[in-house]
Amino acid sequence: MGTTKLTLPSGTFTYPFNFPLPANLPSSFNSSIGRITYSITARIKRPWYKFDIKDTKIISVIGLLDLNYPGLPIVNGISMYNGFFLEKSKTICCLCCSSGPVKMEITLPKIIYVPGEDLKFTVEMANYSSRNVSETLCSLFQVATFFAEGHQKEIEVCVKSINGPRASRGSEETWTESSMTNPLRVPPLLPSGLAGQVTIIDVQYILRVIESL
Repeated sequence: MGTTKLTLPSGTFTYPFNFPLPANLPSSFNSSIGRITYSITARIKRPWYKFDIKDTKIISVIGLLDLNYPGLPIVNGISMYNGFFLEKSKTICCLCCSSGPVKMEITLPKIIYVPGEDLKFTVEMANYSSRNVSETLCSLFQVATFFAEGHQKEIEVCVKSINGPRASRGSEETWTESSMTNPLRVPPLLPSGLAGQVTIIDVQYILRVIESL
């Protein structure tokens, strides 16, 4: 290719451009431990002058996660295509005496959600203890795991919480998303795994239900 010499008069000039991003780029991510950032730099070379003119802008990249892809990962032994069920029970003890148990069952019909979608769940509570449940809290957490030189560190951030019913002693309660006036709606979040090829940072989401006595 030949070289074309162009002399620009004084004034303002605009040169539109575009280029495709690779399909496997992980999403932009920022925390106190690690980050993934992208930037665009424009440079005007001035061979007759000691310094070039340069400007850099940070841009945000959101990776694409194909929810129809059959190779979606299994997280903590759970396939993303299946629902989820968990049962917990705790017996309250006080010195030599113990009361009945407090039981909780959590059912999720699915574990794949997109931003703007309401989380669907059912929480069944049975309080056979001698105490009242003072608070029931359902929270969505973002869990970021960082890997470096054989070590790893996790950071949990609560992105949204809602309060549920309180089971008084000797009672049973059922809590579903349809019974809430303020549903647990998934806010705009980064996709799980950052939807790209990255081995030093992993991002997942967990739903946690806590009963306080």
